[in-house]
Amino acid sequence: MTKKNHFPENMKKSRFESLLDGAILGAANDPVGRYGDAVKEHLYVYTGTDAENHAMDLKKGLRDIGEHKINPEYAEQNLKQQSGFSAELKYQARKNAEYRINGDKRRIVATDLKNSGGYDELFDHYETKDGRIVSMMQMKFVGNDVKSCVDKLMSGDYQKYIDNGADFTLPSDYFQTDENGVPKIQSELDKRIDKLQKQIDSGKCQDDVVKQKSEQIDKLKKLKSRVKDSGISKDDAVFAREHPFLSTAADVVKLSNRAGLEQAKNAAVIGGSVAVIKNICEYYRGNIDGKDAVCDIAKTTGKAAAGGYAVGFFGSALKGTMQNSGKDVLRNLSKTNLPAAMVNMTLEAGKSLHAYLNGTINGAECLERMGQSGFSMVVASMSATVGQVVIPIPIVGAVIGSALGYALSSACYGCLVSSLKDAKLSRENRIRIERECQEHIKFIRQCREELEKYFDDRLNFYKQAFYEGFTEISRACDTGDYDGFIGACNKLNSKMGGKNIQFSNTREFDELMNSDEAFDL
Repeated sequence: MTKKNHFPENMKKSRFESLLDGAILGAANDPVGRYGDAVKEHLYVYTGTDAENHAMDLKKGLRDIGEHKINPEYAEQNLKQQSGFSAELKYQARKNAEYRINGDKRRIVATDLKNSGGYDELFDHYETKDGRIVSMMQMKFVGNDVKSCVDKLMSGDYQKYIDNGADFTLPSDYFQTDENGVPKIQSELDKRIDKLQKQIDSGKCQDDVVKQKSEQIDKLKKLKSRVKDSGISKDDAVFAREHPFLSTAADVVKLSNRAGLEQAKNAAVIGGSVAVIKNICEYYRGNIDGKDAVCDIAKTTGKAAAGGYAVGFFGSALKGTMQNSGKDVLRNLSKTNLPAAMVNMTLEAGKSLHAYLNGTINGAECLERMGQSGFSMVVASMSATVGQVVIPIPIVGAVIGSALGYALSSACYGCLVSSLKDAKLSRENRIRIERECQEHIKFIRQCREELEKYFDDRLNFYKQAFYEGFTEISRACDTGDYDGFIGACNKLNSKMGGKNIQFSNTREFDELMNSDEAFDL
């Protein structure tokens, strides 16, 4: 009997899942960083502008060369020459990209810089390490085939390059291997050396001829040690000249794909390892059977690898773009793990929107989940950078820092949202109470107005009664009118509500005093 699987899909991530997401994001710090640097090299060569160091700006980038006009009368010659310039830039970009990916400190520097003071006729590139020149190169896309290329290089026009120690970077077409697995140009040089050596060894040559042939052999041997594969074919060079943007985009896509594959492996290892541990624990607790455990491991590993590929692919492209941006803030952010986090946030937002459109969650939950993912990813990206500095072991430091940052930020976000919800409820209760209070206040004011009106009316009545009564009493006192005085008092008593009036004049007062009736005060 299959036991109930206790790992249903849940829109709210557990602390365990948060740690896993943070670890995978942290692992992206290294490949995204290296391949992002490589992408930047291609963008720099395309525009001709190095946003990080304008001293390295080129006089012309691929884009500028692609806009050059071609004279119809010399179309083939113009295209060949301009393709050679494009090849020089592609060589620089590709070599530096590989150096950055591999952590190599060497760099290829074009001599045709805006601030270089002019064109160097001997060298097209310098190879530097720690700011020191270690080799000089001259790129030559000459000859229609290997033999004609060697003929050109052996001619007197190229002697100055050899004498000054230049390496020759040649089209990759000439480095295709023959039936023996030897690069064709190396094979051609060896054949010429062997041929000359046999002529010398035959003993049929005079001394001056032997000397001449020996010099040719030395020159051929120097060429053999100095010819280098540029990694660029003639077709690549022409395509870069005619379609500079597409050529650059193709190289960026290739690099991004490599970054994606590398991060997919990292994510699969992390996700798979975590899934194995999790399912083994749940299996022994009796919460899941073996079949479901295997399925969950495969599912978790596959999802981690797919997500890792997307983060590596788009993260590296985004980092390279930000790194060569004209905005300081974007260049500074490219130095963190934020590019990978932004891609991850986009993926998480897509999942949340998909769940919302399917009716799995409502709009508020969708926004809450997107907010949590965004907040957690940003904190995790910054934590990855800090972790890598604190623990300077490739990937490890970033993974630990990012995982902890993601978990802590998720927990903080949960508390923050809960507090905001409580605050929202408190605000709603306050608004409701205030509304009820307003109604009560309105009622109280109405009652008060009515009461004030009542008292005003009554007070006006009593005020008039007292005024009239005291006026009559005063007049009676002034004239000695005792009956008038008693009448005024009785009238005032009556208006004030008094009812027990025992006499209304002096005669009735005398009778009352002489009778046995009680006198009421």
